[in-house]
Amino acid sequence: MDDLTARTTQNLKHLALHTLRLARNWGQPLPQLTGPIKPFRCGMHNNILYPLPGTDAIVLYSLDEGTIICADMKTGATSMPMFVGQIMMMSSPLEEREELRGCGTAVATSVVFTRELDKAYTHSDIFMTPSVVGVSRVLRGGNIEVQSFNLLNPELSTIIVTDRPSSRVLGSTVIGDTVYFIILQGKDAFVYACPPRLLANAEPSPEIDYSIHRSHVARIPRPPDAEDLRLTPTLTRIDYCVLSTEPNHGRNTISIVRNVTTSPSGRQTGHSLEITFWPRPPPSGSEEAGERAAGRRMLPTQTIRIPGSLRTLPGSTWELLVIANSGLAIVLVVDPPPDRDVRHVEETGEALQMIPRPVPKLLMARYDPELHSVSLHELRIPAGTGTKAADHDADIFPLRTRHICSLALDDHRGYVIVVTVHGVLHQIPYA
Repeated sequence: MDDLTARTTQNLKHLALHTLRLARNWGQPLPQLTGPIKPFRCGMHNNILYPLPGTDAIVLYSLDEGTIICADMKTGATSMPMFVGQIMMMSSPLEEREELRGCGTAVATSVVFTRELDKAYTHSDIFMTPSVVGVSRVLRGGNIEVQSFNLLNPELSTIIVTDRPSSRVLGSTVIGDTVYFIILQGKDAFVYACPPRLLANAEPSPEIDYSIHRSHVARIPRPPDAEDLRLTPTLTRIDYCVLSTEPNHGRNTISIVRNVTTSPSGRQTGHSLEITFWPRPPPSGSEEAGERAAGRRMLPTQTIRIPGSLRTLPGSTWELLVIANSGLAIVLVVDPPPDRDVRHVEETGEALQMIPRPVPKLLMARYDPELHSVSLHELRIPAGTGTKAADHDADIFPLRTRHICSLALDDHRGYVIVVTVHGVLHQIPYA
């Protein structure tokens, strides 16, 4: 984290003005660009795994090759591609089906942890503390388990058993050295606290009960306009992900993104997205009572509904790559709902005329922790962005929302970072 005491008065003033300018701009319904959009050619590594907030460092992944690179977006320097495996199911940035890896984020990328996993289990949701890395797992018909490994000694491992059967979506967040797991089911979020004494921080002891039970069940709030839906409320909610920030973001927030379909007459006619924010409590030590108290303060606070559906490009992207999270804001690419004429054509099969579908939108949902409210903002890309340069460079492709296959958000510097299927990364400035 940045040491503000080492900065000069002039530098602190510049930082404060930058922060105020960004907050004022992003508070508008249509935030304005504050400078030119900077392109960076990333080639086949067109999936963003992790941008280091406040810096030009970014980790990119190739879906085709299974390799990663670390790049400096300012200088264009990149590390040599490193193979980490094909990502089979996306619930955490570096997840493979049979092997667990952790990677450093320096320009000279290196693998700092490798461990073979039991192929009989389905693994998901990687987490990491300063001393432990772990993954959740489940055997068909069994309960969810948590397997943790010591970063310095990979042979040191523990298995923690939960009382929860297999669930499609599981997310985690680390507060201090305690790992909290959030399991979604319908309108509820089941919260589990896994204290450091159960993780692989020391040799397993027969005197310790390596099992955890849910600390509480949090009811996920419905959006304020949920009652205004004029469609018959036969809802299907599909959870995309539980997102959590880590210390580099400087914000203790958890977010849920889910897809909602409304089918009043057997047809999937209404699509919308729901985003729920809730703050994480500050670290309260590793005392068992403190863990229970902290867990019970993890209550969702606000939900916003966005008409439309999440836009993905089959073969080029998946859900978590087109959802960017910074703690207080989530940016995502959304296909707006078709207008009434398009729905009529789809439902009746009448192809009276070719009606163009709405252009995908780049939207940002911002959470205000003081007002406990969420606002929605559209990030428009100016027409002509990314077209041929003055020197007639034919390799520069136009930047269109329909071409976005991956994105990230840096609300320290005030950049939205998007990558297109053409293998070009664009930094869009808002401060």
